[in-house]
Amino acid sequence: MGVALIMSLLLAPFLDPSGSGGHATELPQVGVVAHRGAGAGETFPDRPPENTLPALLWGWEQGAPWVECDVILSGDGVPVVTHDFSSKRISDKSINLDTSSLETIQKLDAGSWKGPQWSGLRIPTLSEALEVVPEGCGLVIEIKSGEESAVPVIKAIEASGVGLDRLMIISFNVDTLRACRKACKEIALLWLMSFEQRTVEDGAAHWWVSWRSGGGRGKRVEQLLNLEQLIDRAVRDEFDGLDTTAKQPGELAARMKAAGLLLGVWTVNDPSAALALVRSGVQEITTDDPPKIIRALHEAGIEVACWPRRQNQPGGPAD
Repeated sequence: MGVALIMSLLLAPFLDPSGSGGHATELPQVGVVAHRGAGAGETFPDRPPENTLPALLWGWEQGAPWVECDVILSGDGVPVVTHDFSSKRISDKSINLDTSSLETIQKLDAGSWKGPQWSGLRIPTLSEALEVVPEGCGLVIEIKSGEESAVPVIKAIEASGVGLDRLMIISFNVDTLRACRKACKEIALLWLMSFEQRTVEDGAAHWWVSWRSGGGRGKRVEQLLNLEQLIDRAVRDEFDGLDTTAKQPGELAARMKAAGLLLGVWTVNDPSAALALVRSGVQEITTDDPPKIIRALHEAGIEVACWPRRQNQPGGPAD
């Protein structure tokens, strides 16, 4: 098979479907995000335990330009890297992390649950995670706590010396994101949310959307989707985009692009699904399996890279 034919097959999804010879879009540049560094839970038993420093490093070592970690606020106000508010699932003791001191938290063994070779690993602070971000790579910080966590997180970021162009904050909690924007105008913020399609009394399928709000662990907010209002709210609150479930309304990507907002999805482990999402306009893919997703994107001629996300904000540098 000739080189020209191979390239035409690779580029076909991006060509103008009208056959006019133009391009519907340029080849996209995609940010692949390694979920919790080495993937969630026990899915991959040979990898380091999620959200530990070895897990974060593993993600970057696999070629992911971005690695994601979860952050909650300890009882004494220190941002620590862990997904759950309870330590039961990922340590040798069960305590409520959001009411415990950092000293108590860092006495936990956060590695043995994944295997004896990881015995003695500790729950890191956000500051410790920021210390290991490689040059040219980025860290995605998902804040699980409420709006009171914004200032401590921003202070840790500012003290780290890591460029804001290599950092993103994401959260389901809309009030947390608003507080982050108040504390820092330059960092990229993506609003996490879940979409679900339901059949209601009229027999038709409708999209519902959910997120969180408020202090502490926050409260779940759920409502019938009004996409125009949702996007308007993201623009008004100076967010840079949305980070949503892979199952989403078909018009979402086009509406986000028209608004100048970035669209990310989670958690996608199937290469064909990732390619379809990118071709629809998705710009961020969060995955438990970065090597597989990166390989599929590269084979399709799609660049995987870390680049500043704040520029996607309407009125920002990109405009």
